[in-house]
Amino acid sequence: QHSNGKYNGEFKPKNAATAGLNKKNDDEIDLFHLFHIGWRYKWLMIIALTVGITVSYLMAEQATPIYRGDGSLMIAEARNRYSMAGSDISTLLTSNFGIGMGSTIANELQILKSIRFNKDVAYNIIERADGDYEKYPITFFEEDDLDFELTPAKRAEFIAYRLIEGVRFDRVELDSDVLRVSFESPSRTEAAEVVNIIIDTYNEFSEYENRRMARQGLNFLERERDIVVASLQESEENLRNFMNTEGLVAIDEQSRKLVEMLSDLMIERQRAEVQKVTIDSAIENFSRELNSIGPGLADQVARSIAPKLSRFQFQQAELETERMLILSRNPSLRDNPQTEPRLASLAKQINDLENQIRDLVNEMVEHDERFIGFLGSSDGNLVNDLSKLRQNLLELEIESRQLEAQKSILDERIAVLERDFERLPDNMVTMARLQRQMKMNEDLFVLLSRQAAEVSIWEQTQLGYGRIVDYSPVPIRPVKPRKIFFLLAGFLIGGIVGVSIIVVRELTQTQITSIDKLRDAGYPVLTVVPDLNQVIQKQFAGRKTVELGSNKVSTDLITLLDPISPASESYRRLFNNIIYSQPDVSYQTLITTSAGQSEGKTTIMCNLGIVMAETDHKVIIVDADFRRPRIHQQFGLQKTPGVSEWLFHDNELEEVIEPSVVPGLDIITAGRSVKNPANLVQSKRMKELISELKKRYDFVLIDVPPFGILSDAAPLMNMADGIVLISRFGVTRNIDFTLTIENLQNIKVPIIGTAMTAFDYDKSTDYGYKKDYYKNSYMNYNKYVTEEK
Repeated sequence: QHSNGKYNGEFKPKNAATAGLNKKNDDEIDLFHLFHIGWRYKWLMIIALTVGITVSYLMAEQATPIYRGDGSLMIAEARNRYSMAGSDISTLLTSNFGIGMGSTIANELQILKSIRFNKDVAYNIIERADGDYEKYPITFFEEDDLDFELTPAKRAEFIAYRLIEGVRFDRVELDSDVLRVSFESPSRTEAAEVVNIIIDTYNEFSEYENRRMARQGLNFLERERDIVVASLQESEENLRNFMNTEGLVAIDEQSRKLVEMLSDLMIERQRAEVQKVTIDSAIENFSRELNSIGPGLADQVARSIAPKLSRFQFQQAELETERMLILSRNPSLRDNPQTEPRLASLAKQINDLENQIRDLVNEMVEHDERFIGFLGSSDGNLVNDLSKLRQNLLELEIESRQLEAQKSILDERIAVLERDFERLPDNMVTMARLQRQMKMNEDLFVLLSRQAAEVSIWEQTQLGYGRIVDYSPVPIRPVKPRKIFFLLAGFLIGGIVGVSIIVVRELTQTQITSIDKLRDAGYPVLTVVPDLNQVIQKQFAGRKTVELGSNKVSTDLITLLDPISPASESYRRLFNNIIYSQPDVSYQTLITTSAGQSEGKTTIMCNLGIVMAETDHKVIIVDADFRRPRIHQQFGLQKTPGVSEWLFHDNELEEVIEPSVVPGLDIITAGRSVKNPANLVQSKRMKELISELKKRYDFVLIDVPPFGILSDAAPLMNMADGIVLISRFGVTRNIDFTLTIENLQNIKVPIIGTAMTAFDYDKSTDYGYKKDYYKNSYMNYNKYVTEEK
């Protein structure tokens, strides 16, 4: 034995206590081993992949082809598409009737996905299909399966739900206003026509909605105008009657100017009131939206209006009111205000205040980030949306405060003028009030008439938000099934099935099919005997025995019948590993055993005896397997007399020892059958037999029953110098082999090593050089011997 513990490439533990120390770490993953497993099952994987790909291809061929229609539609995004300069009624029309309010692509997408819109599309599809279910399968229903009457309205509703599920709307690019409209169908015609009908229906739908809102606003204006006309006629009649009764033609210049000033102030106050109502409504909407993101945000915005800004707004309102009063007293200055120094001074002061207010507002908008600091989010879109809401709400709050200040100033000035107005004579006051009422009705009539004319024109020019970019052409090639994906899916499924089969087979593989598993037991592998079936079939035509002299010997005795062969060389290697592995230990008495029957222990015992006899040693084989004796069959001898006859004093030792066809090799057969073989093996006479044979022979080989099945031979094993444990390739179960080793260790017998019989390197689960070593060894042996011959 070398200092590194190796001999002939095999690890040699010094004693049984060191067994098991060279086992692998189960936590390690050997990638090369995994590759080898895959290579061993390569044909299984190829078949699984081929079946998977073939089945997926056939499924793709049998699947119904699906075609997709694609069209595109541009939706112009606008916040407000209608306004009338100088009029606050337009704001009311927008907020109450939606006139010109514009729309976003997100809002229009909701309309495109709505039940109402899709029902309109469904009616158009039904009209286009005209009962042709083959071209328009979306309109087909199995009426026999329905438990209610399928009315046209129900049919349209069901088709609308199918459209909502089947039609896709995608933005072509993130910053683009173009929407791609897609629909898939087994019918080429339907795939294209549905998309085109959706595009056309949307243009008609949006145009109709815009005009409907305009018509509602126009009807409102016309009703209000009729009311104002009646009020105007009434005020004119009242003024005419009063003038006739009192005999007044006109009021004096001072009273007239007072009336005009008061009228202008009241009109201005009414305008401020209307604007504030509109702005407060918008503030309410923005506050609700802002509070939905974070409770209390709207109040924080309102509290952020600085007192300094409120003072500026109040001062601005005072200056604007003073400028309006000066223009009321001097109407000629309206067209040329620069000629009046006071008006020029007021304009400059107002402009300075506006600049200061604007700077203060910008500073508040740009630098006050308290309202988005709570988010703690890196989502730019959410922060931008919140910032816009906050900015809009802040600007509206500022404008509302400004209008509130303006109303307060106007109320104060109106109160002063009202006191001056009350000091006029009663008939003057009454006439002035009647004139003021008539003037207000005239102004309101003009305003409503002008607004109604604009809304009427706007209604006639409405077309809708959409603009057709491309209609969908009739598709030529189907988009589904996509055969490449079917093939990939088949490849993956086939691979998964193949791998699953391999894993199951590997996990359920309980037999020893590799030398690695044998080596994992912790003992050296003394020899690996190749499968003899092919050799027997080739050389002996499959016969179990052949005549050799006057004996019929078993064809398993390959060392006798074909001494120059890889199998014979494997038995010589066994002998050498036993004799020379431990020079200080004499293995005179050897026993071969196994975990189960028919694993080759008797064959190894006989061939080992032949190899030992060839080296001029005196060898004897004792058949101690009284239940299933086979030694006599191997050498073509009589079963009796044998061991049992000697044990029962029926024959002398020389009478039971028979020479074999091999010089130097003697045999003691089992003898006649006995009822209690276990007691026979444990007898004192059996021990005396072994002791006597050890005196006469160089090697005593004892064949015993499989220790994994029967423990009869335990006493004999304690007398032996060494035990060789045999396993058969692809037959011996790993658990049986392991338990047999544990049982042998429990009785403390000297296990020399293990051996494998019937090894087939083509079926071996060994990998790499370990598997190729035995394959090349057999091939090189034959090549070497042939060249030598």
